[in-house]
Amino acid sequence: MLGHHGPIAPRWTTRLGPVARREGGAFLELLGLTTLAITQPLLDVYSNGAEVFLTQRASGLVVVLFALTVALVPALVLEALGAASGLLGPAVRRAVHLVSLGLLGGAVAIQAAKEATDLGRWGLLAILAVAAVGVVALLARFPSVRSWIRLLSVASVAFVALFLLSGPIQPLLAGDEGGESATAGNPVPVVVLLLDELPTSSLLDGTGHIDRDLFPNFAALADDATWYRNNTTVATETNEAVPAILTGRYPEPESLPTTEAYPDNLFTALDDRYDVSATELVTRLCPSSVCDARRSSASSTRTVRRLLDSASDIWRERVSPSRSETSPFALQGLPYDPNPPGRVRTFLEGLEGGGGPSLDLLHVLFPHQPFHFLPSGRRYEAPEPPDGSYIGIWSDDVAAENGRIRHELQLEQTDHQVGLVIDRLKELGTYDETLLVVTADHGAGFEQGHAIRTLDEATAPSLLWAPLLLKPPGQTEGRIDDTHTRSIDLVPTIADVLDLDLPYDVDGRSVLDTEGLEPVELRALEAAGGLAQPTEGRFRTFDVDGGFRQVLRARAAAGTGGDPALRLFRTGRFGDLIGQPVAPMRGPAVDRVTADLETPSRVRAGPDDRVVPAWVAASLPEGEEGDVAVALGGRVAAVRPLRPEVGRSRFWAMMPETMLTEDEQQVELFLVEGDPAAPRLRPIPLDGAG
Repeated sequence: MLGHHGPIAPRWTTRLGPVARREGGAFLELLGLTTLAITQPLLDVYSNGAEVFLTQRASGLVVVLFALTVALVPALVLEALGAASGLLGPAVRRAVHLVSLGLLGGAVAIQAAKEATDLGRWGLLAILAVAAVGVVALLARFPSVRSWIRLLSVASVAFVALFLLSGPIQPLLAGDEGGESATAGNPVPVVVLLLDELPTSSLLDGTGHIDRDLFPNFAALADDATWYRNNTTVATETNEAVPAILTGRYPEPESLPTTEAYPDNLFTALDDRYDVSATELVTRLCPSSVCDARRSSASSTRTVRRLLDSASDIWRERVSPSRSETSPFALQGLPYDPNPPGRVRTFLEGLEGGGGPSLDLLHVLFPHQPFHFLPSGRRYEAPEPPDGSYIGIWSDDVAAENGRIRHELQLEQTDHQVGLVIDRLKELGTYDETLLVVTADHGAGFEQGHAIRTLDEATAPSLLWAPLLLKPPGQTEGRIDDTHTRSIDLVPTIADVLDLDLPYDVDGRSVLDTEGLEPVELRALEAAGGLAQPTEGRFRTFDVDGGFRQVLRARAAAGTGGDPALRLFRTGRFGDLIGQPVAPMRGPAVDRVTADLETPSRVRAGPDDRVVPAWVAASLPEGEEGDVAVALGGRVAAVRPLRPEVGRSRFWAMMPETMLTEDEQQVELFLVEGDPAAPRLRPIPLDGAG
C-alpha cells in the first residue's frame, strides 16, 4: 500500500503548486493596487480626522482592526470573486482578474485627477476609462509590470504601520494614566451639562435676557442660578474647546484630546471618594481607571462596522466622477451624533440620588449641526450642509437667516433636554444640594459672507460668547453677573465650590468672587481660526466690551408678538404674513411660469411620525425674482426670496411645526407682490412634485 500511495502525493503537489503560486501572485497583484486605490487614501483621511475614533468610542484594538480591514479585505474580496469565476474556466478567471486590476488602476487615476485638475464629470470618466484600459493592456502585454505591482503589496504593510505610528493615532493606542488627585473639603454632587455650538446670542430676546417663550427651561435655570452673561470661550473648535473647559488650561495646539495630552483634568483631580461618570463624545480625558466602571462601552464589532460604513461612503465619494460635496459630517471625523436626545436619556438613567459624592458630566452635540431636529424632538429631512452654505460660508443674507432658523429650532429642542435634566434632579431630590453647571464649548456664526465657524470681526460675538449658568448648592434666586469670565474658569470654580486644592496649575480663575476681576484680552493667531491667547507671532485682538454689547442686543426671533411658535419664521419684508389666511390676499394666477416643487406636494404629520415634512423647496425658471410664499391649509407657512442658481431660480424654507397637521394638506405656492402693508398672493402653477 505504501508503495502504491507514495507516488500519488508528489503528483498532487505538482498539480497544486502552480495553482497556489498563480493564486498567490494574483492576490499580491490585487493587494498592490488596492494599496494605492483604497488603503493609502482612506488611512490618510482617518489619520487627519482621528477625532472620529473618539466620537465612535473606538478602543486601540478597534483602531488596529479598522486599519487591517481597510488594508486587506478589499483585496481578499476581489480574490474570492476571481476564484469563484474560475469555476467557469481559466479564461473567465483571467478576464475577471484583469478587469479588477483595471478598475483599481482607474480608481487610482480618478482620485489623482480630482486632486490635481478641475475636470468635470465627463473628463473624470474619460480619465478612469483610459487608465483602466491602460492597466489591463500593460498587464496583458508586459509580465514585468505584474512583478512591480506585486512589490507594491509590501507597501500595504508600510501604510498600516505609518498610520498606527502617526502622531494623531498614537494617543489612541497609548495608555491613559491620569494625573494626581486631591481631596475635596466640601464633596457635594456635581452635574455638568456641556452643550456644543451654542452662542449666547441665540438665547436672547433683544433686551439681554433669555427668551422665555422659546427657551423656558434655560430661563427657569437662570431664575435659580448665577448667569455669567459675559462668558467667552478660549477656542472655537470642539477638540480644543472641551479640553480647555475640563482642564482649566489653554488647549494644546494640534493635540488629540486624550488623557495622554491632558493628564491633569477635572476627572483625575477628584479623589477616589467621588463616583465619576463622564459621557465624552469628542474627547477621551477621563482615564479608564476612573471612568470605566460606569462608562457605556460600544461593541467592538459594531464600532468597526460603523467605521467601515463611513469609510465606504468616503471612498465612493473619492472615486465618484461627481464633484458634489459629501456631508462634512461623514468626512474627516467632524463631530456628529445622530441622536443627541437619546444620549441625554441614557445620561439621565445613570443619575442616582443619595450615596457618596458624584460627578456626572455629559458632553452632548446639541444644538450642534447638522440641523435636523424640531422643537418637539421630531426630525425633518433637509440638505446638509444647509442650502446656501458653500465651503461652510453663508452665501447671502437669506441663506444665513435660513441656517439660523434651523439652528434656533434645534436649540428649542435642546432647551427641552435641559428641562429634563432639571426635572430628573428634582425627582431624585438632589437639585438643591447639587452644583449644577450648564455651559457650551463655543458658539456659531450666521453672518452673510462668513463661515459658521471661522473667527473674524463679524462672527466674534456669535462664536466667542457661550452661555455659563452655575447653580451652587443652596442657591435659590437667580443672579446675573456681567464680569468677563472664560471657559477655562470652570474647573477652578468647581474646585472652589468643593474646597478642593487642585493638584496642578491652571490658567483660569474661580468666578465665585468676581470683584476686582478684569476682562482678559481675547487674542487669536492671524493664521488660525480659534483662540489660544498666543503671546508670539502675528495675532488679532477682539474687543471684549464691544462684543458683549453686541451680544446683549441679539434676538433669537426676528418677529414680535402673536404666536411664539411663529416668531422665528417672521423674517424679511413679508415675514408678518406667516400664519395669515391666504384668501383675502389671493390674486390672479401667474401665467408666465410654473414651479418645480422639490419636496412633497401634499404633507401631513401624524402624532406618531418621527420624521415630518417641515422643509420645503422649489425651483422656477432662471431669471425669476421676488418673494415666494408657501401655504398649508389656506394659511401662509413660509415666505422666502428667490435666489439665482445655475440655470434656475430657487427658494427653500422651513415651515412651522405647529402648522403641520394630522390631516393631509396641499402645498400651494404664491408669488408675493405689492407692498408689505397690502400684499397680493398670485398662485404659481406646479410643474411637478418631489
